[in-house]
Amino acid sequence: MTEVSPTAGRSAPGGLMFGAIIISFLAVIVIIVYTNQTLRSIEKNLPTALFSELNSLAATLDDVSAVVSSARIAAATNDPLHVQTLHADIVVAHSRIVELRNTYVANNMVNASALHAVLAPAIADLQNWLSDGVSGFAPESPIALSIIATRINEAFHKAAKIKNESQAGAYRILAQERSRLETFQQSVNLLFLLTAGLACMLIFLLFRQIGIKNKEIIANEAIQQQNALLTSLLHHIPLGVAVWDKQKTILHLNPGFSQLTGYTRVDLKLLSNWPKLAYPDPQYRQQTIRHWKTVGRNSSVCEYRVTGKDGHVKDIEFRTALLPDGRGISTLTDVSERNKNEKALQESRLLEARAKKMESLGLLAGGVAHDLNNILSGIVSYPELLLLELPEDHKMHRPIEIMRQSGMRASAIVQDLLTVARGVAVAKEPINLLTIIEDYLQSPDFRMIEQYHPGITLSTNLAADTANILGSKVHIRKILMNLISNSFEASSPPG
Repeated sequence: MTEVSPTAGRSAPGGLMFGAIIISFLAVIVIIVYTNQTLRSIEKNLPTALFSELNSLAATLDDVSAVVSSARIAAATNDPLHVQTLHADIVVAHSRIVELRNTYVANNMVNASALHAVLAPAIADLQNWLSDGVSGFAPESPIALSIIATRINEAFHKAAKIKNESQAGAYRILAQERSRLETFQQSVNLLFLLTAGLACMLIFLLFRQIGIKNKEIIANEAIQQQNALLTSLLHHIPLGVAVWDKQKTILHLNPGFSQLTGYTRVDLKLLSNWPKLAYPDPQYRQQTIRHWKTVGRNSSVCEYRVTGKDGHVKDIEFRTALLPDGRGISTLTDVSERNKNEKALQESRLLEARAKKMESLGLLAGGVAHDLNNILSGIVSYPELLLLELPEDHKMHRPIEIMRQSGMRASAIVQDLLTVARGVAVAKEPINLLTIIEDYLQSPDFRMIEQYHPGITLSTNLAADTANILGSKVHIRKILMNLISNSFEASSPPG
């Protein structure tokens, strides 16, 4: 009979391991080379993408600049030919803005969305005003053209500022990405060196093991490794583990169990001690015991609120299995964070549903506001025509003026509804608080409040040198009206 050398039996696995190490080492080299090439490609293509987006922003601003120039010329000359040129420039600018939206607004490295948010409404307003007119003025009237020029000029300056900020931000992004690429490339090179060193070390250990170990030592070490693995798994598994015997005596509690609950075998010698320790509330303890007897013994997953040794309450998930020899084993998992995340998810869904309801209300407000605007156009415009025909000393001049002002305030309220529907900011203008207060005190609204509260009078003590402020005249007047109305209602006559 021919004897087979133990060394020969070990050489085949050793050769396979050596070959696997060489293949792994070569694979790492290929991956590192490919990664370096990819990083270089990204470094070359990133500036191209950034500059392409910046060029698109610049081209859009150039088209809007042409609209600004055409609007100024048309407002100054009121020439139909210049107005026609303005129409053509607006069409070109609108096409460019649409292209910007479809190309970069959804996913861009520069602030193209902010530029679109400034220019798109302005171009839309110009198209509407050149088609329908502005505040009762004809589309090609000098006043309408002046308003158009002012509107597009303001939007152009805002967009130019955004473009400059985007350009600066793009350069910052480029510098940051280059720095990140260089750092990542250095990390890849360091990984290569570490892999090479590790491979050399493994090769050395492999040859050393083949030279000094025999078949019996390998078998013993394998048994020891298996025992060590089982022990390590039991001690380091990220679960609490409890084992008990037929007499319900606790045989083992792993460190995960003690870390999770705070209890050790000193506190928990018998399985019957667990309910009193984990469920101090008698009512909840009885509920848990009944549920455990009904469900838990059938290897089902159960979840209970467990009070730890430090007094903290955690949501613990229990899984129990009965072994053939009568022993039992239970695993404990802390699901407090999972339950918290599930609760947060439910709350976010409620918030999302609430946001959709608010969006529907905004759409409804927008529709109502447009309908009211159509109704108020006659209420505002006809008093203005009547005032042009009446002298200032006519007895009907003042009532008609009050009608016109009331119509304008109603129109401002409708504009608030449009603001809610569109989600845009309210326009502000320089206003004087003294003027607003004096106008309101002479208004029919204030006289009506005085009629409802005859025993209460309002006295004023206003400073003469009050400076102007920037705000919405309509909203300031509403605030003043609400303050005075609430003051009258809160006062008892005489007062």
